[in-house]
Amino acid sequence: MDQTYRSLADCILSKWEEKKAKAATANGTKNSTPRLIVAVAGPPGSGKTTIANKVVDIINSLPSKSPKTIVVSADGFHLPLATLRKLPNASEALARRGAPWTFDGHAAVSLVRKLKTSTRAQPVLAPTFDHAIKDPVLDGLLIEEDVDILSTTSGLSMWNRIWPAGGLHHGILQLGLKQQWKEQFIERKQMIW
Repeated sequence: MDQTYRSLADCILSKWEEKKAKAATANGTKNSTPRLIVAVAGPPGSGKTTIANKVVDIINSLPSKSPKTIVVSADGFHLPLATLRKLPNASEALARRGAPWTFDGHAAVSLVRKLKTSTRAQPVLAPTFDHAIKDPVLDGLLIEEDVDILSTTSGLSMWNRIWPAGGLHHGILQLGLKQQWKEQFIERKQMIW
């Protein structure tokens, strides 16, 4: 599996070098390269976060001239439990937390759009998810000005629902999971809830 992570890191670095070269040609400077945003999308239990974190760790462990890279997880865009409890279908919303309609998709799109188009003049805050309290933390992640590459994670169903306009990411890695594994994972997840 380590070779797979390394191959993905190499692919992302290659895209970064292309983007940097295009920006230098267009702007006449290397300091104005827009961020590279790569999505990792897949069903529950497919390893999105694990893969994104491993690849980011590889890129960040390279010599100092490598691009600074972080993971922005869609988990931070879960609707808070308090919000779910106020919905007309609260019991269903709580039981199906993680379904696309239990996320703030508009906020996720807004953040990715901001990260893609920002001038990097100031840091950007992004939400994270605190598993201890089972809720998002509004400004849990500081994305500093010098971050070059972002790896975003989301479920495929969420992806299909909130990203149909496309154009926000520079690359998408879609993960598959055998139907039998999906069913077992979802069954276990529902037992936990």
